[in-house]
Amino acid sequence: MGISALVAAVFLGACGAVTGVLLMLRMNAGHYTMPPDLRVPLPRAMVPPIGPDA
Repeated sequence: MGISALVAAVFLGACGAVTGVLLMLRMNAGHYTMPPDLRVPLPRAMVPPIGPDA
């Protein structure tokens, strides 16, 4: 149980680190909004405005 919790923690930490690096690279390139083709799995009323004209 303890080892599986450590493995899960390392995996989630790695996913967060990759996401952070990708967001920093995207913002460094001047893209401050979400990509327009991003699919957000939420009900239609809850989907935030996405794209450069948001």
